[in-house]
Amino acid sequence: MITDSCVILGSGNSLQAGIALGLWKSLDNQVTIVINDLFQVYEGTCIVFGDWTFYRDRFDLLKTKPLIIGRSDGAFVRKDKKGQPLCPKADNTFLIKSSSKYHGINSIKEGCYTGILTGIFTISLAIGLGFKIIYLLGMDNCEVNNKTHVYQDSNLKPLTDEEGKVRTGIGKNKENLYKSGIYNKTDEQLNRFWLPFLEQKDVKILNVSPESRINIFKKLTYPEFLSQLTPNNLSQDIFRVHIQECIESQLK
Repeated sequence: MITDSCVILGSGNSLQAGIALGLWKSLDNQVTIVINDLFQVYEGTCIVFGDWTFYRDRFDLLKTKPLIIGRSDGAFVRKDKKGQPLCPKADNTFLIKSSSKYHGINSIKEGCYTGILTGIFTISLAIGLGFKIIYLLGMDNCEVNNKTHVYQDSNLKPLTDEEGKVRTGIGKNKENLYKSGIYNKTDEQLNRFWLPFLEQKDVKILNVSPESRINIFKKLTYPEFLSQLTPNNLSQDIFRVHIQECIESQLK
């Protein structure tokens, strides 16, 4: 890649601490990989999704964006009763298979590690793209100031599952359990999913969320993170071209 670092943006409410310090402006000339619905708050360099039903339900919005990367699924080729694909696919979208194993720099070719959490899939993608410094923002896996997501109070269009039932991973239910089921695991169980990245000695992963339950990476405060960003004069379009070329070369 033409730059060593990238920023992966989850949707955890810890982002509010950065937004208060002018986060979005600070990211203008950085490679930013935005996960799922956060693109409705901040578009970034590219958008990554892990669940085909999310892509289907947000298709009218996503098809207008410059670059989308997602986890491949049979739904993109399976047909419905009318003979149409269960999920459409726009020309701006690249699909990459997932894997239960971690493949490091070969993740795009061999499969990005785990489809359990899109954040994990996205780190594998970033390593496969060749980034050596990866900042994680909004990767809380918990509530911060009583909210799991930065857009928790927004009126986003509901998502549905394969059967058309409304689903959400935002907030907690009446039993005070997280609606995103994996968040209900113990800290030890949760951190176990991220452990394979520690094998990648030539990549530094930094978690910009002191409150995050992901404890295996060094944590930074937002002032510390913002002080580490190196300004450059490259445009987002240049970043996108390089990401697309890298993906295409590895998917041949």
